[in-house]
Amino acid sequence: MKKYLISIISLFVILTPVSAVEWGGLLDNTSQLIYMNNDKAPESSPLSFAQSDAVYLWTSAPLAPDGSIYIKGEGMYKFSYASGTVTHIADLDLLKCAGTIQMGKSTLDFSAGRFSLSDISGAVFSQNCDGAYVNYTSPGIGFSAYAGYTGLLNSNVVYILGKGGIKHIPGNKVYALSNPYIPVSASVSFPYLFLNQSLTLQGNGFIDLSENKYNRIYGALSLSGAVAPVVFYNFVTDFGSDFETSLMNYTKLNFSIFAGTSLITTGIEYASGNHAFFSPFKGFSTHTAYSSGNGDAELSGLILATLEANSPIGENMLIASNLKGVFACPEKEITPAGLQIDFSYLYNIFSDLQLTALVSDFISFNKNYTDKLSATLKVALSF
Repeated sequence: MKKYLISIISLFVILTPVSAVEWGGLLDNTSQLIYMNNDKAPESSPLSFAQSDAVYLWTSAPLAPDGSIYIKGEGMYKFSYASGTVTHIADLDLLKCAGTIQMGKSTLDFSAGRFSLSDISGAVFSQNCDGAYVNYTSPGIGFSAYAGYTGLLNSNVVYILGKGGIKHIPGNKVYALSNPYIPVSASVSFPYLFLNQSLTLQGNGFIDLSENKYNRIYGALSLSGAVAPVVFYNFVTDFGSDFETSLMNYTKLNFSIFAGTSLITTGIEYASGNHAFFSPFKGFSTHTAYSSGNGDAELSGLILATLEANSPIGENMLIASNLKGVFACPEKEITPAGLQIDFSYLYNIFSDLQLTALVSDFISFNKNYTDKLSATLKVALSF
């Protein structure tokens, strides 16, 4: 790992003029108070406290005179305290060479190195990864492809789901190498195919290089567009297989409404359980559907009905609220599990100082779930 980082950093130094380098950083302080009404363990304290402090450093520099090709990197160190446990994490979040090449009315975008990537559903693959990505767009059609490797990632930061949806959780290390997979992806898109509607087809595959050989494939379809001047929708369905169980499915339908400067979004999500001809849905990257006293729940065997609203207040403040009804469907029956309520307030005190307050409450409707109330205060200073 050290040789890999040294080689990349050395290449950055050789290729980049010192005068063109930009850099900066961010100091992050996050404090959280948690209350859980846990009837299953009444002897434990219902209150707990969590604290994290992090520093992020970034740098970027152009490789082309017009800035169309550039190198950018970001690293972080994080200290965390929760439930009496102290952890230290160091990571290289971003280190890529990227650029855009104009070819008449068409555009070719490319990235190589470590960067963040997401599939069109956002439920299968959404994380940092080492690899290469190309995206070709023209007025009538677009193509994209990606190939990467996960074995050099820090598994303290990027969780990969294994068999049964179990996360790969490393030991107490600052940097622990992740499970080795080769993720591959390819997509074709048709912008404004008909009546200003856009269609995207995407395939994702994950080749397990470990002895487990837990390979997975997914195929997704996305359709999006406007249904009125201020109302837009996005529909996506994703079918997958791990070659060991039957077909799994994730489907989402969202409607977004622009009301002045505010945005209202409502929708429904379905992640298959063990019913009909489906098996429980499992993505590749971990994805938290909701957070109760039982822990963060993965997106599997669930139906989620959501209502979100975001509204700026003046130029420096933003309020956001999220209401999410959670219905469990691990087997044939559908049962109400609870209600997730989130409210956040963001205030840009100065251009480089930001304050965020978040209140989150999970109200259980079922004895199998535990209530959870949390209040989080986050202060970020950029330099």
